[in-house]
Amino acid sequence: MASPPIPLRSYSVHIEYVTAAPNGNLIIADGEGMMVQELDRKTHALVWQYGVRGVQGHGKGYLHQPDKAFKLNDHEVLINDGNNRRVIVVDQRTNDVVWQYGKTLTMGTGPGLLRGNTHAIPLENGQQILITDTLEKKLILVDRATQEILWEWTKPDAKWLQHVFPTVESTFVLEDRQKNEVFEINHRGEILWTLHELADGSRLQYPADAAKLGNGNVLIAEAGRNRIIEVNPRTREIVWQYGAGTPRQGASAGFPSSLALDHRES
Repeated sequence: MASPPIPLRSYSVHIEYVTAAPNGNLIIADGEGMMVQELDRKTHALVWQYGVRGVQGHGKGYLHQPDKAFKLNDHEVLINDGNNRRVIVVDQRTNDVVWQYGKTLTMGTGPGLLRGNTHAIPLENGQQILITDTLEKKLILVDRATQEILWEWTKPDAKWLQHVFPTVESTFVLEDRQKNEVFEINHRGEILWTLHELADGSRLQYPADAAKLGNGNVLIAEAGRNRIIEVNPRTREIVWQYGAGTPRQGASAGFPSSLALDHRES
């Protein structure tokens, strides 16, 4: 019998976050398993791994509660290493950390420090990093080369900001899962719209991720209802859905915690 494509000790414990790499592979962050992996989408083979399955750590090759990770180019991966209070870029060729924002294991609010980072996403081809500091209720945009904060935005009434989706209009779509809302802001910090109550009278339940589509609608991973929905943010109508209790449901109810859009041509 052929050996499995993924070594037994590297099988994910709890896949929470998936993003699509430029080469078409999948970048998987296993928060409970303390790993980030790159998988070949066609063969399902394990291409690369950072972190040791189920082992918390902060030294070379270790992570503590990673969130979404993004492949920046052919050899670098951006990782939000949440409980180590840092955002790092790892060179896949050596597994060296080649860039870091935040001081390892140190919670702080001054320049170069993070208090509760739960998400980081690359902008401008990886030259800028947008970081969500959930405990500080803010977003900060960091220049990779200088580590200077280029822009920041605070939402005083936020409860749990986490994932951010940059749109082609240079705005950002965010979710606050504990307030059960999804909203869009511009660079002036103005809230353009907020989704909380839907057109059918129901309310969002624990939206864990959101992304704006090319048609202007918003795709939401509504974990509290075990479904993914597409919503028109202006009319608040659900125009498509997949998951528990919908015409398009899987074999069993899931808990959608992440979304990934792949714009490559098939």
